Amino acid sequence: MAPLLILIFLGGYFLLVGAFVISFVALREFYGAFKGDHPVSSAATQRWSGNEGNNGAAAWVGYFCLVVLYLWFVFVQIFTPLLFGTDSADTVFEGSADLLGVSAQVPMFWVFLVLILGFVSSFRMGKMNITQVLATMIGPLYIVFMAAHVYMTDSFHATAMDASPAAWYSGFDSFVWLIILGAFGTDIFAYFTGMAIGKHKLCPSISPKKTIEGSIGGIVGSMGLTLLYSHFLIPEITLADALILGALMGVVSQLGDLSASVLKRNLDVKDWGHLIPGHGGVLDRIDSVLFTAPLVYYYFEIKWSVFGNLLFAF
Repeated sequence: MAPLLILIFLGGYFLLVGAFVISFVALREFYGAFKGDHPVSSAATQRWSGNEGNNGAAAWVGYFCLVVLYLWFVFVQIFTPLLFGTDSADTVFEGSADLLGVSAQVPMFWVFLVLILGFVSSFRMGKMNITQVLATMIGPLYIVFMAAHVYMTDSFHATAMDASPAAWYSGFDSFVWLIILGAFGTDIFAYFTGMAIGKHKLCPSISPKKTIEGSIGGIVGSMGLTLLYSHFLIPEITLADALILGALMGVVSQLGDLSASVLKRNLDVKDWGHLIPGHGGVLDRIDSVLFTAPLVYYYFEIKWSVFGNLLFAF
């Protein structure tokens, strides 16, 4: 956990490399769960892979698309100062955001690439197994694309970058911290609230220990943390934004956790991996972050692009 916090504080290239490594490891764990020789695989794995010893997904598609997406990010990091200059902080910020999105053309082309390669990978399988094709596509879409929004959110700076020596790191006023507070804050508050007053089961068939009271506690906790953080460190975020975003993160974070539980239950696996003793694999730790990161990014991207500062300006 500590290395992740350090990477968020540093931001920029450091966060870029960290997001790439984490995505690679999580992707490896995901594809590994569809292989008969994987440590966490079980008899259910064979239902997905089709036959014993056959990889249930074409992992090369996920790894290739991971590299393609992050090469684009590297291009943005290198060419933003060259194309837009570094004299104006606002120009650098706006130029970086424009290059990252390019009116959504590059991300949409990347999704198109994932889908095309996913189907192409089925050509060598002989008789196509639809679950293999879906697993191949879900890997990069669920892990790589969703996790990339952590780095993309780093382009939102509460304090505009300048040419001073201190501008090379993101610090504690990076919007990425909202993602962490929303994801892990919800989990912590939900756990302790559920332990204290939880009586009514939330989704017993998916996660027997989760309760409705714990879920509500997680949402309230997320709202409180977002409100406090924005008030003291990112005053540009309004009171209404903090409360609305906090509530949304509390809901979406739990959906991410429950979605991962559904996948693991269908594969009859307890954890995606064993890299983190007592906590499973990397994917087990970031399942809620994968849902929260895109929410934070698109919340502010849509608000600022469409409504500017007119919406919720109090």
